[in-house]
Amino acid sequence: METFDKLQKTMLKETFINLLTDYTDNNDLINELWFEIEQNYSDIKRHYHSLQHLEHLLQQLTTVKNQIQNWNTVLFTLYYHDIVYNATQFENEEKSAEFAEKHMKQILVSTEIIELCKNQILATKSHNNSKDSDTNYFTDADL
Repeated sequence: METFDKLQKTMLKETFINLLTDYTDNNDLINELWFEIEQNYSDIKRHYHSLQHLEHLLQQLTTVKNQIQNWNTVLFTLYYHDIVYNATQFENEEKSAEFAEKHMKQILVSTEIIELCKNQILATKSHNNSKDSDTNYFTDADL
């Protein structure tokens, strides 16, 4: 199991780093942002919203990657959709969307991608059908 966890983290980290290098060449910032994701999703209080959940989503979404219009947006959504998680709170998605926006602005992601990402994160609250097919692919995988 330990080997799987190490492999899982490596794949997730590589995918994240590759995503961010489209927006910044600041390796210190990239590593800082990855560390933050790894720490949040590795919190001992998390049982489902973990790095394993992210890996599962990545595997599922990769199988339909050719049908996704904006892969980078979906990847940002994947990494940030449950970044803020407290089982007793009801604003996790809103706080996660704000968190994503703040960090995406740091690396100069376009406003359009940020807004799409925030909308996808918020869609995970209800998992209702969306007019945006990328959102539907993400929320289906998230279930």
